[in-house]
Amino acid sequence: DVERRFPEINRIADVFWESERIVFEVQCSPISADEVMQRNADYGSLGFRVVWIMHDRRYNRRYLSAAEEILQKSPHYYTNIDRHGDGFIYDQYSYHRKGVRHEKDLQVKVDLSLPKQFHGKLQGFPRLIASRSQNWGFHFAGDLLDQDDCKAALLLEGKWDRIFRSKRRWLRYIFVRPYQNVLRFLLEVVNQP
Repeated sequence: DVERRFPEINRIADVFWESERIVFEVQCSPISADEVMQRNADYGSLGFRVVWIMHDRRYNRRYLSAAEEILQKSPHYYTNIDRHGDGFIYDQYSYHRKGVRHEKDLQVKVDLSLPKQFHGKLQGFPRLIASRSQNWGFHFAGDLLDQDDCKAALLLEGKWDRIFRSKRRWLRYIFVRPYQNVLRFLLEVVNQP
């Protein structure tokens, strides 16, 4: 059903798949993290699972919106469908840290007609994918949880982990170590007879 009303929670679902008990929320405009959590809670109170489709004209940019940050633990995908109906719904591995998306991997098309249940925890996979396996509970054919080969995502994650480790070492060497040396010197002067 398109634009299905749920008067008991005062909501209108963009798309409702009754047999699967899934609500699809298509988001093209800005939305707050609080509103995302409230909609998830409202639909959840009726026993529905919510899948967010975020349009990449506004989302999937360099800086994660508050809504995108919140949705890391909920099923969500992106779309590039234009007003003529050209485009697709996709999933994408990206390395982000503290609200900044540093790099994106290839987009993989998601088939929303094939929901899949996921049970278990993925070992040896990138953190984003392993986190999804723990938090989402279900996913769709073609998304990152459905991929057999995550080598590119692992390489991307390893690259950025190394970059941030080296930045931390550099910052410690430039800023922390001089203060430690001054403090050590002052303690030695104070403790001399």
